[in-house]
Amino acid sequence: MATHDETTEDEAHEHDHNGHDHDHDHDDDDGEAVVAVIVANQEKILAGQKVIQGNQKQLAQILAGQKTIQANQKTIQANQKTILANQKSIQGNQKLLAQIVANQAKIAANQKKLDLVLSNQKAIQGNQKKILAKK
Repeated sequence: MATHDETTEDEAHEHDHNGHDHDHDHDDDDGEAVVAVIVANQEKILAGQKVIQGNQKQLAQILAGQKTIQANQKTIQANQKTILANQKSIQGNQKLLAQIVANQAKIAANQKKLDLVLSNQKAIQGNQKKILAKK
C-alpha cells in the first residue's frame, strides 16, 4: 500500500512532468524565436533576390550596350577603309590638279607665244601688202 511519502513521490514525479511540460512550452517560445529568425532571413533573401534581379537587368542593358558598341566599331572600321580609299583618291586627284595647274602655266606661256606669232603674221601681211603695192 502506498504511503504518504510514495504519494508525494508520485506528485513530485507529476510535478516534474509538469515542469517538463513547462520547459517544453519554453521550447515553443524558442521555436517561435527560431521561426522569427527564419522569416527574417527569408525576407533578407527575398530582398537580396530583388537586388540580384535589378543587377541582372542592368547587366542585360550593359550587354546590349556592348553589342551596340561592337556593331558601331565594325561600322567605324568599314568607314575607316572607305576613308582610306577616299584619301588615296584625293591624293591622286591632288597630283592631277598639280599637273593641270602646271599645264595651265604652260598654256598661258604658249598663248603669249601664239599672240606674238599672230602679231608677227599681221606685221608680215602688212609688209607684204606694202611690197606688192610698190611693184
